[in-house]
Amino acid sequence: MGFLETSDLAMAASFRARVAVGITRAASSVLMEDQSEMIYARAEKRYQLATVALRDPVPRVDLFVWPVLSNASIAEKGLDASDSDIEYQIGQIWDLVSGVTRAEMIKPSEDAVPVVPETGGVIVPAEALDSGEQ
Repeated sequence: MGFLETSDLAMAASFRARVAVGITRAASSVLMEDQSEMIYARAEKRYQLATVALRDPVPRVDLFVWPVLSNASIAEKGLDASDSDIEYQIGQIWDLVSGVTRAEMIKPSEDAVPVVPETGGVIVPAEALDSGEQ
C-alpha cells in the first residue's frame, strides 16, 4: 500500500473506530496486568494512559492510528486487517504511546552491578565478577 492509500486508511472513519475499540481492549489489559516487576515510572505511564484511554478512547486514536499502520501487514490488508491484529499492535506500541523511555523498559536485577570496564560495558551479575567469568 502506498503512502496516500495509508493516509486515506488512517483517516477512514471505519478504521479509526476499530482502533478506538482496540484501544479500550488494550487499556483494560494494561489495567489488569501485574506491574510488580516493572520500573515504577513505566508502570505509572502505562497506567495513566490506560485510565484516560478507557474512559474516552476517541481523542487518543490519533496517537495510535499511525503507529498501528506502521505494521506493514495491517497497512497492506487495510480494512481487511483483523481486529486481533490491530489490538495486538496497539498492545505492542502501548509503551511508546505512553511515553515510556528505553531506560524504563527493563528493571535491572537486584544482583546486577554497575557497568565496569572489565566487562566491556556489559552489566553482569556480581557473582560472575567474583568467579572471574565474563
